[in-house]
Amino acid sequence: MIRLLFISLFCLISFLLKAQEQGFVKVQNVQEVEQKLIKASSSIKSIASNFKQEKQLEYLSTTIESSGKFWFKDGNKLRWEYTSPFNYLIVINDGVFTIKDEDKTNVFDTKSNKSFQELNEILISTVNGTLINSGKFDIEILENNDAYLVQLVPKSTEMKSILQNINLFFSKTDFTVFKVKMIETKVDYTIISFTEKKINTNISNQLFEVK
Repeated sequence: MIRLLFISLFCLISFLLKAQEQGFVKVQNVQEVEQKLIKASSSIKSIASNFKQEKQLEYLSTTIESSGKFWFKDGNKLRWEYTSPFNYLIVINDGVFTIKDEDKTNVFDTKSNKSFQELNEILISTVNGTLINSGKFDIEILENNDAYLVQLVPKSTEMKSILQNINLFFSKTDFTVFKVKMIETKVDYTIISFTEKKINTNISNQLFEVK
């Protein structure tokens, strides 16, 4: 019991120190900030952006880095294209989930597959920022001078088996997500940073068709 209490206190102190090091503190009016972010997210109809991904795995001593381009369009459309160091494509188009790895293509209907439906919802709502009002997470909001950090902890046991929590970083300039940190385990996590974002730009539907 004492050991468990010590571990819990150590984890709490470590978290607080990390938040202080990054300059993040709890916001005073959570509901006000939450409404601002939800309002801004609801106005996003499309996003075009470059991205950089960093993945840390327990069994690897180095961080796996990759990059590419990303497009989102209102109407459940998303194209996630890795261009370095390999070619890999994820496309969501009106409930159809397509994964293309080099010359191999797999297609899934998210409407008939619960796991892919959940993944579809997480991906779409993460990038457009609407994940915070999904009702599926316990929410804590922190801030520093430049950004809001929204920490999301899954409520369901099923989702907790995939993700321990998701951290969304919103710019205070335009209230859009510029970084996402998905924490799978105590040591495994993925960080995705978006750069050169273009909000509500014209994007052709053909971009979400995989040939």
